[in-house]
Amino acid sequence: MLEPKFQERILNDSDICTFFKDFELNKEEKVYLEYHSTRIAYFVNLTAKFAKVLSSQTNTKLKVLDIGPHFLTSSLRQYFGDSIILNTLGWTNPLAPSSIIDNHFEFDLNNTQDPQKWLVPEPHDIIVMGEVIEHLYTSPELVLSFIKTFLVPGGFLIIGTPNAVSIDKRLSMFNGKNPYEKIRKDNTNPGHFREYTADELEKIGQQIGLKAESIEYKDFSQANRKIHLLKNINPAFKDYLSAVFLFPN
Repeated sequence: MLEPKFQERILNDSDICTFFKDFELNKEEKVYLEYHSTRIAYFVNLTAKFAKVLSSQTNTKLKVLDIGPHFLTSSLRQYFGDSIILNTLGWTNPLAPSSIIDNHFEFDLNNTQDPQKWLVPEPHDIIVMGEVIEHLYTSPELVLSFIKTFLVPGGFLIIGTPNAVSIDKRLSMFNGKNPYEKIRKDNTNPGHFREYTADELEKIGQQIGLKAESIEYKDFSQANRKIHLLKNINPAFKDYLSAVFLFPN
């Protein structure tokens, strides 16, 4: 069984930063890593949790697909080593070098608008999709229906995305400011076209035949004390959403 190969430790932000100490990161990448290291650690730990569940049910290596290669991809390889098959889908990224990836599927998820352009799927046990869905201008029902074809029945889809109705955005709107950035001129580095609420994510999953195992509000930011208290009083004020969907057998 594969279970003994999975590390029994919980990663933290320092672990993630250590993973990249030998990478030649530019200033923007260094800032991004420092700000998002806690979130990245959380999603590696969450992936490990469900990998452990699935590994007890098979004698073969689990196949994990990371949508949108980035820091998370390299962190997953650092954590799991060769105990999993790690594939990626989307655009290539030097932060996830080809040497650590078993197979990459080059695909623009906005092309899911045309089913004739869909790739021939390769089933995976776990799919991780962090910081991706908000960057797409295509219907999430279409995108996730396509991604579902890469998931085996009994497998898990893990999604991480900003909370569209966090307290910070509500306060910005209250003060007459648009909480969302303008559409960028550079379409190779798109901003957030659309953010989602927990209720929306659950309904989208239901519509495409996925069962929500958990949808949680998370807070990875360094909010001031008053804002932090508000987030604890009402979890829906938190900055981030973590959603885990099961593809029922």
